Amino acid sequence: MKVLIFGGSGFLGRHLIRHLSRLGHEILAPTSRELDLTGIDLARWDPGTQFDRIYHLAAWTRAGDFCARRGGDQWIINQ
Repeated sequence: MKVLIFGGSGFLGRHLIRHLSRLGHEILAPTSRELDLTGIDLARWDPGTQFDRIYHLAAWTRAGDFCARRGGDQWIINQ
């Protein structure tokens, strides 16, 4: 199965990639440096292949009190 994962470098994404890799799935997990989701129209993005599954785990966040300090920005950007 071909799988696309957004947010593959995060906590959940790393575990999902490990699990799906063990099952033998073909995985594409672009990093935020490779594909900035805050400035792209995904309807127009062409990854060059069709996928059987897509997981969207990406979010703009940081550890610590980031959510408390930047809650409004975080809400807008992650939508």
